[in-house]
Amino acid sequence: MSGNSGVGGFIITFDRADTLIETINSVLKQTICFKVLWIIDNGDSPKVLQLLESVQNKIIKYHQVGYNAGPAGAARIGLELCYKDNLEWIYWGDDDDPPLFKDTIEKLIQTASNYPLPGIIGAVGHFFDPYTGKIIRTNNDQLDTEGGLIVDSIAGNMTMIVHSNVIEKGVLPDDDLFFGFEELDFCLRVKKLGFDILVDKKIFKRHREFFNRTDVKIKIYKKKPIDKLWREYYSTRNLLYISRKNHFFIMKLSVLLKSVFKIIYGFRYGFKYGFRNSKMISYGILHFFVRKMGNRNLR
Repeated sequence: MSGNSGVGGFIITFDRADTLIETINSVLKQTICFKVLWIIDNGDSPKVLQLLESVQNKIIKYHQVGYNAGPAGAARIGLELCYKDNLEWIYWGDDDDPPLFKDTIEKLIQTASNYPLPGIIGAVGHFFDPYTGKIIRTNNDQLDTEGGLIVDSIAGNMTMIVHSNVIEKGVLPDDDLFFGFEELDFCLRVKKLGFDILVDKKIFKRHREFFNRTDVKIKIYKKKPIDKLWREYYSTRNLLYISRKNHFFIMKLSVLLKSVFKIIYGFRYGFKYGFRNSKMISYGILHFFVRKMGNRNLR
């Protein structure tokens, strides 16, 4: 096991300098002190570096990727850089999703430290059904006591913290995913090695109450803004990719059947919506079978 020590992390950004500064300030106000905070810049705006220079904080380091590596590729770079800085606990953040409470990171690390093989801990996490490919919501009654809860996956942008032992074992985000389900894929691979994926029950419950999500009804289909339907491409392709990597044959069939349903159901919202939705999902299926991964120029 690694002899790394201390807490640090990285924040992924893409041409959102003003939002980034707000998030950096939120992270620096956490009740636990960071040794290093890397900014992983997927964009090419000079404003980001200019604003970082104005902050004048010695713990902040900057890495410009040089191209859009997506959340998956940027997270891979961030974890590698933090590991080289000999950090034990590594915060994985996004430029518009800072920790919700000032003590979030400290409380999460305290809880994870009580487990012999902590791999990842986060503020919100759920379970995963390998037969359907669905995320199973954590029940409210599972959060009624204190301490940690072992789950299958940490929700995206929910203060995910990775232990350095995970990186030491060679597990890093799969940059072929580019966007969508990179956290799920990462968590499943970490869990395969015997590490625990954890949430703190009290922190989780506070998040659920803050967002008024204690009583959420699961919808069969949730309509999306038409300009966000490109996400259906990555969701479809990447879930199928995860099913292949993990030899989840039944899951693959389930995702394909669900995709057909979503294509048909999408036309309920008009031809324009239905056509765009159908195109994105169909491309996702096609590119899975012909093994086209990474970033794609979707028109």
